[in-house]
Amino acid sequence: MKVNKLKKKFLDMSVEKKLMLSYIVLVVILIALTAAFMLPAQLTQLNEALDDTISQTAAIVARNQTLISEIEAGSLSDATKSELSSIMSDSDTIDYVVITDASDIRLYHPDPDEIGQHFVGGDETAILEGSDPYITTSTGRQDVQRRAFHAVTNADGETIGFVFVSASLNTVRAAQQRLILKFAGMLAIMLALGILFARLIANTIRRSLLGYEPDAFARMFLQRQEILNSLGEGLIAVDGSMKIHYENPAARQLLTDSFRLKKHPEMDDALRECMKNDQTYSGLSAEAGGRSLLFDVLPLAQDGKKAGALLILHDRTESIRLAEQLTGSGHIVEALRASTHEYLNKLHIISGLLQLGDTEQAVGFINEVTKETQSGYQTVLNQFKNKTVAALLLGKQSESRERAMELSVRSDSLLKESNPWIGTRDLVTIIGNLIENAFDAVEEKEDLREVTLYVRQEEDGLIISVDDTGSGMTEEQIEKVLSGRFTTKGDGHGIGLNLIRDIVQKHSGYLDIQSDFGEGSSFTVSFNGRNSEA
Repeated sequence: MKVNKLKKKFLDMSVEKKLMLSYIVLVVILIALTAAFMLPAQLTQLNEALDDTISQTAAIVARNQTLISEIEAGSLSDATKSELSSIMSDSDTIDYVVITDASDIRLYHPDPDEIGQHFVGGDETAILEGSDPYITTSTGRQDVQRRAFHAVTNADGETIGFVFVSASLNTVRAAQQRLILKFAGMLAIMLALGILFARLIANTIRRSLLGYEPDAFARMFLQRQEILNSLGEGLIAVDGSMKIHYENPAARQLLTDSFRLKKHPEMDDALRECMKNDQTYSGLSAEAGGRSLLFDVLPLAQDGKKAGALLILHDRTESIRLAEQLTGSGHIVEALRASTHEYLNKLHIISGLLQLGDTEQAVGFINEVTKETQSGYQTVLNQFKNKTVAALLLGKQSESRERAMELSVRSDSLLKESNPWIGTRDLVTIIGNLIENAFDAVEEKEDLREVTLYVRQEEDGLIISVDDTGSGMTEEQIEKVLSGRFTTKGDGHGIGLNLIRDIVQKHSGYLDIQSDFGEGSSFTVSFNGRNSEA
């Protein structure tokens, strides 16, 4: 748990703190490793150098001819004592220099009161017995010492005394501390440089990320990437050589072969012109994969230099379809298409009968179709004086026959050429969407696929009603329709009910839905308030 908390705390730090902490840890580890390998060796060398210093000093003093003569004489001159004192004062490591004769009597000691006294320590016996020079560690009067002994011999090689040079271990420890302090100083300097270096790197990174921390910048990048990926507009970014560097899913859907923009010369030419002239082009059109596209081209720059161009694609196919549905023209076009298709089928029958030579049957079929058409045509025209609505109904009747359904108009329906409540465009939108939704509702039924339209214009209002024998709606679905939150289709075509609801609200009308689930539905729209926009 503690490890996870520390990890989370580290991840929450700013990039500057992360760099500084990482560098401090790195420096400490490097210094620790260096100290582990080098410090013992340095301390050993320090001890060896100390031993060499006191040993060589003792040897040099022991070979001094003036000193040898004075030891044989039994006393040292003031000049010799002064030289011995200067050895200690000039050295950082030598604490004591003592000269004795063969009887172990001190002829020189830094403390004049000790001169003439016997040497104290017990480790001098070997040197007086003719031993080679040696170094011991012994406790003196004040502390532990490293003590070097060197015999003083006369011309005959006889030992006439010895030279004692010592260094206190306190001095050794002081030297060791100085060495350790050097390592500590190096650590401090490296840490200071590391912190400075970390700040410089952090500031450089922050500047390159426009002042944001890397994790914040990463979050922003992912959020913007998600936004770009969710856009309905296609985005394609290219460099100066027309190489694609970014393409969102919408672009891949609109242009399945976008990796070869040369297949779309309008876009390819516009991108090249944009980069050449550093100019934005808007509202250009192209066709791709059966889609009608609008596209814009914008130049891209980096550090004030041309870097490429951005292609923005808009699918206007759906916009055109929605515009037709919003204006009601889509219903008129679809109605005319159904009528045309129905009459083409009848023409094919007539043509076939004539080719078979059955003129009498062809004439009979023509008369039958003529009567049926005139009857239906005249009935609709008699009831609906508004020619646009009449054309819509004739087309919808043809469409219903094409889809094996029955669209009937109640005989008491009546609509004048104009009305004071809503305009023709809104009227076509309401009737067309109500009928189309009713067709969709009964399409899945195997029998009783009936839709009934009733339109009645009176002095005090207008009522439009469409009944179907479809699957019906639940109370929850009806509530969603009335609140504008319902669609039965996932491809965008289920907006008809919302359009009707908007028109009803706009003209202060009323929408009522009656439905028996599994039996059918009845949609009724009524207007009784005067509206100047009508």
